[in-house]
Amino acid sequence: MSNNRRMVRAAVVVMLMAPAAVSAQQAASTGDQGVATLYGSKATLLKAAREQVKAARELPSSDPQAARGLSQAGDLFYHAGHNGDALRVLEESGDLALQRGDVAFAADVFLKAAMVATHAQQSDRAARLVAQAELMSASPLLSADQRQAILDRIERRAGRAVVIR
Repeated sequence: MSNNRRMVRAAVVVMLMAPAAVSAQQAASTGDQGVATLYGSKATLLKAAREQVKAARELPSSDPQAARGLSQAGDLFYHAGHNGDALRVLEESGDLALQRGDVAFAADVFLKAAMVATHAQQSDRAARLVAQAELMSASPLLSADQRQAILDRIERRAGRAVVIR
């Protein structure tokens, strides 16, 4: 089976498992339990996340869908309550995006991972991820709007940079 067919298969599995599409807004408004309800169960979320990771890793690292697939898997792992897996695949996603030069996507994923690390009470890891994204904001590959979008998500509290959204 070709890599693109595997990505499509993983996407279909995710869609079939969800009675409704889970948007970022739905996730935020319903919380982890609500997302699991939309998917049927946390076990279903985990299955979808694992399928997404498998499909993403079968793609060439130069394919933007590899990083996007890992990012989506990280979201699913997080909502299933598997913060360690979420962090691992989110960081892998950010690294792949950086290898391709997609600084905006990488910074976004690293900030998302920082929020997961904060939730998992891994403050040092969260600070490292925020610092990476903050450094990326100075990249000449970003437009002024992209740069500002990254910086708008970072706030300084007690001398430390933290993700606020």
